[in-house]
Amino acid sequence: MDSNSPQIEKILLGSRPLTGDCYKRGHILFKNATNQQSRVLAWIDGFLRTRFAGQDSLSLLSIGAGTGIFDVAFLEKIGDVATKIDYTGIEPNEKQAPLLKENIAAVLPAGSHSDIHTCLFEDFSAEGKKYDVILSVHAHYFFSDIAELLTRAADHLEKDGIFVLTSAGNSFLSKYFVTTFQKNFGHPAWLSSDIEKVLQAQNIAYQKHRIDAELDLSPCFSPDRSKAVDMLNYIVHADISQMSEEDMELLKDELRRNMFDKNSQKIAHPVDAFIITGHRA
Repeated sequence: MDSNSPQIEKILLGSRPLTGDCYKRGHILFKNATNQQSRVLAWIDGFLRTRFAGQDSLSLLSIGAGTGIFDVAFLEKIGDVATKIDYTGIEPNEKQAPLLKENIAAVLPAGSHSDIHTCLFEDFSAEGKKYDVILSVHAHYFFSDIAELLTRAADHLEKDGIFVLTSAGNSFLSKYFVTTFQKNFGHPAWLSSDIEKVLQAQNIAYQKHRIDAELDLSPCFSPDRSKAVDMLNYIVHADISQMSEEDMELLKDELRRNMFDKNSQKIAHPVDAFIITGHRA
């Protein structure tokens, strides 16, 4: 695969952060164009069914749960594994937290319990509580101190509990993310390789599993310029609406070169799933 060209990198470094409605529109297009979430859900579901077979109840902590899009789908899948679920969600966005509470309550099995905390994980107090499963689905990028996240989460696990964290690996698409994230947030985006270094330095036991997925790039080449820009915005995690047509074509050409083939308009969109325990390696 080609690496991002110096010219593209220079353009992205001069772009504006992706925020507000631009972010929302791009996010919706991107989510609809990738099969990554369904692949991750299937993999986690299979893993947990084996790990917690025969266990009637399950305690779950979700870090950066958003409005619960992933967690709702996850709970629907494991509802026949555990008859009672004790769900704790952490979402610092005050607008998203009420929706999270509503969405989770709608899918929990009878007799289950949910507790939503509108705070940062760094400020969260479990008050001595331990969890069977802790989830962090692409939420770790926004932590300035990744070591604190990993060690604190591991400390919140039950004896046989697991911390499931999904992260972008060192793929072609992640190179755009790395370029703009460092500029906009002032710290690395924490790809899989970064996480492994911290886990190894902290001597925390883990397994890493690569889950293959695909992203359909066809919205990028839509004759509707606004739709194409929204999709490209989210791919590069920056607002490139002011980019010249010439530079935008340069970006599109780079994406074309990294498709599986000219007809598919699809590109590799893999994710790494970490299974982390509280045990020291």
